[in-house]
Amino acid sequence: MHTEAPPHLPPRRILAVADRTPAARNAIWRAALLARECGASLHVLHAVRDAREAGAARMALEQLCAILQQRLGIAAEVEVAQGDLLKEATRAAREANLVVLASRPGNSLRERVSGAPLERLVRLIRIPALVVKRPAAPPRGASLADAALPGRYARVLVSVDLGRDAAGVIAAAGHFSRDPAMEVFHAVGARKELPQDAGGEAARPAGTAVERARAGLRSAIAAAGDPGQGASAHVGFGRAAACVVMRQRAIAADLVVIGKRQRGLFADYFLGGITQQVLAASRSDVLVVPTRMPRAIAEPAAPATRPDEDARLHGGVAT
Repeated sequence: MHTEAPPHLPPRRILAVADRTPAARNAIWRAALLARECGASLHVLHAVRDAREAGAARMALEQLCAILQQRLGIAAEVEVAQGDLLKEATRAAREANLVVLASRPGNSLRERVSGAPLERLVRLIRIPALVVKRPAAPPRGASLADAALPGRYARVLVSVDLGRDAAGVIAAAGHFSRDPAMEVFHAVGARKELPQDAGGEAARPAGTAVERARAGLRSAIAAAGDPGQGASAHVGFGRAAACVVMRQRAIAADLVVIGKRQRGLFADYFLGGITQQVLAASRSDVLVVPTRMPRAIAEPAAPATRPDEDARLHGGVAT
Protein backbone atom coordinates (compact mmCIF):
# COMPACT_ATOMS: atom_id res chain seq x y z
CA MET A 1 0.00 0.00 0.00
CA HIS A 2 1.28 3.45 -0.90
CA THR A 3 2.12 5.65 2.05
CA GLU A 4 2.01 9.39 1.46
CA ALA A 5 5.49 10.82 1.92
CA PRO A 6 5.77 14.05 3.93
CA PRO A 7 5.79 17.19 1.75
CA HIS A 8 9.43 17.94 2.56
CA LEU A 9 10.81 19.28 -0.68
CA PRO A 10 11.70 20.84 -3.11
CA PRO A 11 12.54 23.90 -1.05
CA ARG A 12 11.08 27.31 -1.79
CA ARG A 13 13.44 29.30 0.47
CA ILE A 14 17.05 28.26 1.07
CA LEU A 15 19.14 29.62 3.94
CA ALA A 16 22.92 29.56 3.48
CA VAL A 17 24.73 30.03 6.80
CA ALA A 18 28.06 31.65 6.05
CA ASP A 19 31.25 33.06 7.41
CA ARG A 20 34.13 34.42 5.34
CA THR A 21 36.00 31.14 4.88
CA PRO A 22 36.55 29.38 1.53
CA ALA A 23 34.45 26.46 2.78
CA ALA A 24 31.49 28.76 3.44
CA ARG A 25 31.91 30.39 0.04
CA ASN A 26 31.76 26.93 -1.53
CA ALA A 27 28.59 26.10 0.44
CA ILE A 28 26.95 29.32 -0.78
CA TRP A 29 27.67 28.25 -4.35
CA ARG A 30 25.98 24.89 -3.73
CA ALA A 31 22.99 26.69 -2.22
CA ALA A 32 22.79 28.98 -5.25
CA LEU A 33 22.98 26.07 -7.69
CA LEU A 34 20.15 24.32 -5.84
CA ALA A 35 18.11 27.53 -5.71
CA ARG A 36 18.46 27.91 -9.46
CA GLU A 37 17.31 24.34 -10.14
CA CYS A 38 14.46 24.42 -7.61
CA GLY A 39 13.26 27.94 -8.39
CA ALA A 40 13.87 28.84 -4.74
CA SER A 41 14.87 32.13 -3.15
CA LEU A 42 18.28 32.32 -1.46
CA HIS A 43 18.99 34.03 1.86
CA VAL A 44 22.64 34.31 2.97
CA LEU A 45 23.23 34.84 6.70
CA HIS A 46 26.45 35.85 8.45
CA ALA A 47 26.71 36.68 12.16
CA VAL A 48 29.34 38.90 13.79
CA ARG A 49 29.92 39.50 17.49
CA ASP A 50 31.58 42.87 16.96
CA ALA A 51 29.49 45.44 15.08
CA ARG A 52 32.70 46.90 13.64
CA GLU A 53 33.11 43.74 11.55
CA ALA A 54 29.67 43.99 9.97
CA GLY A 55 30.61 46.35 7.15
CA ALA A 56 33.48 44.23 5.84
CA ALA A 57 31.42 41.05 6.14
CA ARG A 58 28.52 42.55 4.20
CA MET A 59 30.83 43.86 1.48
CA ALA A 60 32.45 40.43 1.00
CA LEU A 61 29.10 38.64 0.83
CA GLU A 62 27.59 41.19 -1.51
CA GLN A 63 30.55 40.81 -3.85
CA LEU A 64 30.02 37.05 -3.90
CA CYS A 65 26.28 37.44 -4.44
CA ALA A 66 26.94 39.80 -7.35
CA ILE A 67 28.95 37.01 -8.98
CA LEU A 68 26.09 34.56 -8.33
CA GLN A 69 23.70 37.00 -9.98
CA GLN A 70 25.95 37.35 -13.01
CA ARG A 71 26.78 33.67 -13.47
CA LEU A 72 23.69 31.87 -12.22
CA GLY A 73 20.94 34.47 -12.42
CA ILE A 74 20.26 34.10 -8.68
CA ALA A 75 19.51 37.24 -6.68
CA ALA A 76 20.52 36.40 -3.12
CA GLU A 77 19.41 38.35 -0.06
CA VAL A 78 22.28 39.12 2.35
CA GLU A 79 21.80 39.49 6.10
CA VAL A 80 24.63 40.35 8.50
CA ALA A 81 23.37 39.94 12.06
CA GLN A 82 25.12 40.87 15.28
CA GLY A 83 25.15 38.09 17.85
CA ASP A 84 25.78 34.38 18.27
CA LEU A 85 25.85 32.47 14.98
CA LEU A 86 23.99 29.45 16.33
CA LYS A 87 21.19 31.58 17.77
CA GLU A 88 20.86 33.78 14.68
CA ALA A 89 20.88 30.81 12.32
CA THR A 90 18.23 28.99 14.36
CA ARG A 91 16.07 32.10 14.16
CA ALA A 92 16.52 32.48 10.41
CA ALA A 93 15.85 28.78 9.82
CA ARG A 94 12.25 29.27 10.99
CA GLU A 95 11.57 31.09 7.72
CA ALA A 96 13.41 28.60 5.47
CA ASN A 97 12.77 25.17 4.00
CA LEU A 98 16.40 24.09 3.70
CA VAL A 99 19.61 25.13 5.48
CA VAL A 100 22.93 24.85 3.63
CA LEU A 101 26.22 25.12 5.53
CA ALA A 102 29.86 24.17 5.27
CA SER A 103 31.47 21.35 7.19
CA ARG A 104 34.33 22.34 9.48
CA PRO A 105 36.05 20.08 12.03
CA GLY A 106 36.01 21.29 15.61
CA ASN A 107 39.32 22.47 17.02
CA SER A 108 38.65 23.20 20.68
CA LEU A 109 37.91 20.60 23.35
CA ARG A 110 34.38 21.96 23.68
CA GLU A 111 33.76 21.56 19.95
CA ARG A 112 35.13 18.03 19.94
CA VAL A 113 32.73 17.14 22.77
CA SER A 114 29.57 18.97 21.74
CA GLY A 115 30.15 19.51 18.04
CA ALA A 116 31.17 22.58 16.08
CA PRO A 117 28.54 25.36 16.14
CA LEU A 118 27.21 24.71 12.63
CA GLU A 119 26.90 20.97 13.26
CA ARG A 120 24.99 21.73 16.47
CA LEU A 121 22.67 23.76 14.27
CA VAL A 122 21.95 20.63 12.23
CA ARG A 123 20.72 18.91 15.38
CA LEU A 124 18.63 21.83 16.64
CA ILE A 125 16.66 22.90 13.57
CA ARG A 126 13.49 21.19 12.37
CA ILE A 127 14.07 21.45 8.62
CA PRO A 128 16.45 19.57 6.30
CA ALA A 129 20.10 20.64 6.49
CA LEU A 130 22.67 20.14 3.75
CA VAL A 131 26.27 19.97 5.01
CA VAL A 132 28.60 20.73 2.09
CA LYS A 133 32.03 19.13 1.81
CA ARG A 134 32.53 18.61 -1.93
CA PRO A 135 33.57 21.38 -4.33
CA ALA A 136 30.69 23.34 -5.82
CA ALA A 137 32.24 26.69 -6.70
CA PRO A 138 34.06 26.99 -10.04
CA PRO A 139 37.84 27.44 -9.85
CA ARG A 140 39.29 30.93 -10.05
CA GLY A 141 39.43 32.18 -13.62
CA ALA A 142 36.77 29.73 -14.84
CA SER A 143 34.66 30.80 -17.77
CA LEU A 144 31.00 31.69 -17.51
CA ALA A 145 30.10 28.30 -19.00
CA ASP A 146 31.93 26.51 -16.19
CA ALA A 147 29.45 27.97 -13.71
CA ALA A 148 26.64 25.94 -15.27
CA LEU A 149 27.21 23.06 -12.86
CA PRO A 150 24.23 21.05 -11.64
CA GLY A 151 22.94 21.66 -8.15
CA ARG A 152 21.59 18.15 -7.70
CA TYR A 153 23.84 15.14 -7.17
CA ALA A 154 24.82 12.35 -9.56
CA ARG A 155 25.11 9.49 -7.06
CA VAL A 156 22.99 9.50 -3.90
CA LEU A 157 23.13 7.05 -0.99
CA VAL A 158 20.06 7.10 1.28
CA SER A 159 20.51 5.62 4.76
CA VAL A 160 17.26 4.68 6.50
CA ASP A 161 15.91 2.62 9.33
CA LEU A 162 12.98 0.28 8.65
CA GLY A 163 10.36 2.40 10.42
CA ARG A 164 7.46 4.33 9.01
CA ASP A 165 9.61 7.43 8.43
CA ALA A 166 11.85 5.77 5.83
CA ALA A 167 9.57 6.68 2.91
CA GLY A 168 9.76 10.38 3.75
CA VAL A 169 13.57 10.31 3.86
CA ILE A 170 13.68 8.54 0.47
CA ALA A 171 11.21 11.03 -1.01
CA ALA A 172 13.31 13.93 0.25
CA ALA A 173 16.47 12.39 -1.22
CA GLY A 174 14.82 12.08 -4.62
CA HIS A 175 14.61 15.87 -4.91
CA PHE A 176 18.42 16.10 -4.66
CA SER A 177 19.29 13.34 -7.12
CA ARG A 178 19.88 13.80 -10.85
CA ASP A 179 19.77 10.04 -11.34
CA PRO A 180 16.62 8.13 -10.30
CA ALA A 181 18.84 5.11 -9.55
CA MET A 182 19.58 6.12 -5.95
CA GLU A 183 20.75 3.47 -3.52
CA VAL A 184 18.67 3.01 -0.37
CA PHE A 185 20.75 1.43 2.37
CA HIS A 186 20.10 -0.18 5.75
CA ALA A 187 22.60 -1.77 8.13
CA VAL A 188 21.48 -4.85 10.03
CA GLY A 189 23.04 -4.79 13.50
CA ALA A 190 24.25 -7.74 15.55
CA ARG A 191 25.78 -8.33 18.94
CA LYS A 192 28.78 -9.88 17.27
CA GLU A 193 29.58 -8.14 14.03
CA LEU A 194 30.50 -10.23 11.01
CA PRO A 195 33.46 -9.34 8.79
CA GLN A 196 32.55 -6.93 6.00
CA ASP A 197 33.84 -6.46 2.49
CA ALA A 198 34.90 -3.09 1.11
CA GLY A 199 31.31 -2.17 0.30
CA GLY A 200 29.93 -2.73 3.78
CA GLU A 201 28.30 -6.06 2.78
CA ALA A 202 28.08 -9.00 5.15
CA ALA A 203 30.87 -11.51 4.52
CA ARG A 204 28.39 -14.33 5.11
CA PRO A 205 24.58 -14.34 5.03
CA ALA A 206 22.66 -13.08 8.01
CA GLY A 207 19.66 -15.25 7.17
CA THR A 208 16.15 -13.91 7.56
CA ALA A 209 17.30 -10.61 9.11
CA VAL A 210 18.82 -9.51 5.80
CA GLU A 211 15.85 -10.82 3.86
CA ARG A 212 13.45 -8.87 6.07
CA ALA A 213 15.59 -5.77 5.70
CA ARG A 214 15.55 -6.01 1.91
CA ALA A 215 11.79 -6.47 1.92
CA GLY A 216 11.39 -3.48 4.24
CA LEU A 217 13.57 -1.32 2.00
CA ARG A 218 11.59 -2.29 -1.09
CA SER A 219 8.37 -1.43 0.72
CA ALA A 220 9.74 1.97 1.80
CA ILE A 221 10.92 2.73 -1.74
CA ALA A 222 7.46 1.95 -3.11
CA ALA A 223 5.85 4.11 -0.41
CA ALA A 224 8.08 7.07 -1.32
CA GLY A 225 6.14 7.54 -4.56
CA ASP A 226 7.62 9.15 -7.66
CA PRO A 227 10.86 10.45 -6.04
CA GLY A 228 11.82 6.88 -5.12
CA GLN A 229 11.11 5.27 -8.47
CA GLY A 230 14.28 3.70 -9.84
CA ALA A 231 15.97 3.38 -6.43
CA SER A 232 17.56 0.08 -5.43
CA ALA A 233 17.72 -1.60 -2.01
CA HIS A 234 21.03 -2.53 -0.41
CA VAL A 235 21.70 -4.15 2.99
CA GLY A 236 24.90 -4.09 5.04
CA PHE A 237 25.74 -5.83 8.30
CA GLY A 238 27.33 -4.24 11.36
CA ARG A 239 27.44 -0.85 13.03
CA ALA A 240 25.27 1.58 11.13
CA ALA A 241 27.60 4.59 10.91
CA ALA A 242 30.61 2.53 9.85
CA CYS A 243 28.54 0.71 7.25
CA VAL A 244 27.16 3.95 5.80
CA VAL A 245 30.61 5.53 5.51
CA MET A 246 32.08 2.36 4.01
CA ARG A 247 29.27 2.13 1.48
CA GLN A 248 29.59 5.82 0.55
CA ARG A 249 33.23 5.27 -0.31
CA ALA A 250 32.57 2.00 -2.15
CA ILE A 251 30.07 3.52 -4.58
CA ALA A 252 31.67 7.00 -4.60
CA ALA A 253 28.40 8.64 -3.58
CA ASP A 254 28.58 12.42 -3.67
CA LEU A 255 25.60 12.81 -1.32
CA VAL A 256 24.54 10.79 1.72
CA VAL A 257 20.98 11.35 2.95
CA ILE A 258 20.25 10.41 6.54
CA GLY A 259 17.22 10.72 8.79
CA LYS A 260 17.22 12.58 12.12
CA ARG A 261 14.72 11.65 14.79
CA GLN A 262 13.76 13.99 17.63
CA ARG A 263 15.03 12.83 21.02
CA GLY A 264 15.92 14.42 24.33
CA LEU A 265 17.88 17.65 24.68
CA PHE A 266 20.87 15.99 26.38
CA ALA A 267 21.09 13.26 23.72
CA ASP A 268 20.94 15.82 20.93
CA TYR A 269 23.50 18.26 22.30
CA PHE A 270 26.35 15.79 22.71
CA LEU A 271 28.05 13.79 19.98
CA GLY A 272 27.83 10.04 19.60
CA GLY A 273 24.80 9.57 17.35
CA ILE A 274 24.95 8.02 13.92
CA THR A 275 24.32 11.33 12.18
CA GLN A 276 27.29 12.97 13.88
CA GLN A 277 29.57 10.04 13.02
CA VAL A 278 28.54 10.12 9.37
CA LEU A 279 28.98 13.91 9.25
CA ALA A 280 32.52 13.52 10.59
CA ALA A 281 33.69 10.57 8.49
CA SER A 282 31.86 10.81 5.16
CA ARG A 283 33.74 12.30 2.22
CA SER A 284 30.50 13.32 0.55
CA ASP A 285 28.00 16.07 1.23
CA VAL A 286 25.40 15.03 3.82
CA LEU A 287 21.69 15.88 3.81
CA VAL A 288 20.08 15.48 7.25
CA VAL A 289 16.29 15.13 7.07
CA PRO A 290 14.07 15.37 10.19
CA THR A 291 11.85 12.30 10.16
CA ARG A 292 9.05 13.80 12.24
CA MET A 293 8.20 17.11 10.64
CA PRO A 294 6.00 19.38 12.81
CA ARG A 295 4.83 21.23 9.70
CA ALA A 296 4.80 20.97 5.93
CA ILE A 297 8.22 21.84 4.61
CA ALA A 298 6.72 24.40 2.26
CA GLU A 299 5.25 26.41 5.14
CA PRO A 300 7.58 28.63 7.24
CA ALA A 301 7.48 27.91 10.96
CA ALA A 302 5.83 30.28 13.39
CA PRO A 303 8.23 32.15 15.71
CA ALA A 304 8.93 30.55 19.06
CA THR A 305 7.09 32.04 22.02
CA ARG A 306 10.27 32.30 24.11
CA PRO A 307 13.93 32.45 23.06
CA ASP A 308 14.83 29.66 25.45
CA GLU A 309 12.57 27.29 23.54
CA ASP A 310 15.22 27.19 20.81
CA ALA A 311 17.16 24.81 23.03
CA ARG A 312 14.24 22.37 22.97
CA LEU A 313 14.25 21.91 19.19
CA HIS A 314 15.56 18.39 19.46
CA GLY A 315 17.45 16.38 16.89
CA GLY A 316 18.31 12.71 16.89
CA VAL A 317 19.31 10.03 14.47
CA ALA A 318 17.54 7.21 12.74
CA THR A 319 19.50 5.08 10.36
